[in-house]
Amino acid sequence: MDYYLISLFIAIGFLSFRRGKVNITGYISIIVFSSVLIFTKNYGLLAGITAMFVSSAIITSVKQRLVVNDNRSTSDDKPRNWKQGVANVGVPSVLALVHTLYSVDVFIFMSFCSLACASADTWSSEIGVLSKSKPVFLVSRALTEKGVSGGVTSLGTAASIMGSAIIAGVYFMFHDNLMHALLVGTIGFLGSVMDSVIGELFQAKYIGGNSEITDDKNAGELARGFRIISNNKVNFIAVTLSALLAFVIQYLLLQD
Repeated sequence: MDYYLISLFIAIGFLSFRRGKVNITGYISIIVFSSVLIFTKNYGLLAGITAMFVSSAIITSVKQRLVVNDNRSTSDDKPRNWKQGVANVGVPSVLALVHTLYSVDVFIFMSFCSLACASADTWSSEIGVLSKSKPVFLVSRALTEKGVSGGVTSLGTAASIMGSAIIAGVYFMFHDNLMHALLVGTIGFLGSVMDSVIGELFQAKYIGGNSEITDDKNAGELARGFRIISNNKVNFIAVTLSALLAFVIQYLLLQD
């Protein structure tokens, strides 16, 4: 069965590559992460990652049809690469592997919470650009342009909740624990909020040709943040913090 599943994900990855959803490094990362989860029998997390990947691909396709002439959204629609794969599913996959090696249940809970954060952020980013209102930074409360890291909208926030809820639903299907599933959804959403705050405060932002703020490092001079902090690194930090928050909640609030 495991080899059939790996063959399936090789086919899914190849189809995504042919359709321009991922580049060659993104294709390889799909094979690597899915193989690790299959051989370690972490089918629940594999289902969660699949749900996130498929749903985000559908959202991207719909968004491209709705926002044909939106130049700001096209940068987010470039083929995904290995860096985005590691930023979003690297931590969950490592935690699942640690669970297999040491049989400590908290690592599965942590892996789902970190994945819920990645899913929440993905949904928020993909759907938030469709909002008719301008995004606002959570800390400074200043308005910003669509697609700039750290900016949030009501539509994007609602999408974030839905993206996290999908992973919570997968967790409940495989582990039948309603309390933990609700926490997975909640921590995933909080992780996306942390992502927005970190993106606002630390991610590099540049001054574009029309004096607007953008995340594109080729746009011009640095306006704020740190050049070393990219969107992928912000995602990785937020996903990691979500896993750590799950660990704290597990041992402070859920222990008898």
